[in-house]
Amino acid sequence: KHYHECPPIISLHKKIDSSIKLIENWPASATKLAIATEKKYGRIEPNTLVTLKSNKSKGLVIKDKFYGSYIKCFTDSGIKSFNRNQVSVSRDQSKKLDFQPMKLLLPFGKWICDNGSEVLFNRDYKPIWGKDKNGLVHSVEPHLWIRNIKDHIFFFQEGSEPWSGDKKSISNCLQVLKEWSVDNKVSKLMALLPKVALDGNIELLKSNDWPS
Repeated sequence: KHYHECPPIISLHKKIDSSIKLIENWPASATKLAIATEKKYGRIEPNTLVTLKSNKSKGLVIKDKFYGSYIKCFTDSGIKSFNRNQVSVSRDQSKKLDFQPMKLLLPFGKWICDNGSEVLFNRDYKPIWGKDKNGLVHSVEPHLWIRNIKDHIFFFQEGSEPWSGDKKSISNCLQVLKEWSVDNKVSKLMALLPKVALDGNIELLKSNDWPS
């Protein structure tokens, strides 16, 4: 506004105009690419079990409100996005009933409360299992705010997450679940996964803050 017309200003205006044009045309371009991708590889519906071609691990397709050429999946390490050609539909869809992503299944730590109760929480600080002072174990609502915490214990450290393939961390977490007699049970947090996949409401699985 305050500079006279000169080559640098003209060049800058052209870049800005080009950027505006790209932004305005992006929805149509993305839809066109999505249609072409779907035609080539086929559409994958939400709540479909897929195999990641990179490491042969599993993922569950989550409904995405943005129509694009990629798909959103819940994997062992949480919600990730992939190009359509990076995944394949698993032949046996009945196995999705047994699909339990590590991020939802395994405890990251344990809170010890003033009243003698204990709570296992996952890496997103969502409560998974609770144990009252009498030793009775129960599944905890994922959005329950845990209060009066006097101490805590962690079962693995940053950089040694179970979903990174750290065998010691996997063993430690599975051992905790076995000690609590919940290694063959489904938590309320895990039970939310099919709903999230179909509705696309990923807010239900987002991280909690550390309780005060």
